[in-house]
Amino acid sequence: QLYTNRDSLSLGVIGQVSSLVERRKRPYELLERFKAHPAVAPLVRGGKLREYSAHLIPESGWTMKPTLYTDGMLVAGDAAGFCLAAGLYLEGMNYAMQSGLAAAETAIEACRRDRFSARALSSYRQHLKQRNVSTDFRAYRHAPAFVNSARLQNLYPEVVASGMEQLFRVDGKAKRKILPLARHLMRQYQLKPGEMLRDGYQMVRAYLW
Repeated sequence: QLYTNRDSLSLGVIGQVSSLVERRKRPYELLERFKAHPAVAPLVRGGKLREYSAHLIPESGWTMKPTLYTDGMLVAGDAAGFCLAAGLYLEGMNYAMQSGLAAAETAIEACRRDRFSARALSSYRQHLKQRNVSTDFRAYRHAPAFVNSARLQNLYPEVVASGMEQLFRVDGKAKRKILPLARHLMRQYQLKPGEMLRDGYQMVRAYLW
């Protein structure tokens, strides 16, 4: 990610902890590779480092939602897992603000009644719903598992890239038609129709209904 500010640039990379451990990579190594990319290197050449930070972002989504309220306490923002990592969306700051406002509204009500039990704070759920926080996370509750699957992250991009390269390659040989090429790719990458249908169903469930 690259953000342009008034007189500075903000660079950032995102990586899953499990993937970093599996590949024995450190976050700063990813950042240095990103800075060395031909499209980025000219923009940061000669720049001075002003700030360096890292942050662990929970992407548990609806399926691992923690307890959001208990006696004398409300949970909002990152602590509540309000990061919508759904492929189409990667949002968190807006939900942090909205859940913070919902928590404030709940706290004001509790102060007026001088009641701070879990039951008294249960209206927090309704405030989250009114601000479309819980609504969005429930609607896309199946998306994180689909987006973060190894097949979607690794296998299918490799298949598509290989297919495009073979389809548009200019090497003096006869052009390949799409259906024979698709069959070749399925054999090459050992793609099974049943698994592809299951992935397709998961995609439909995650995004279409």
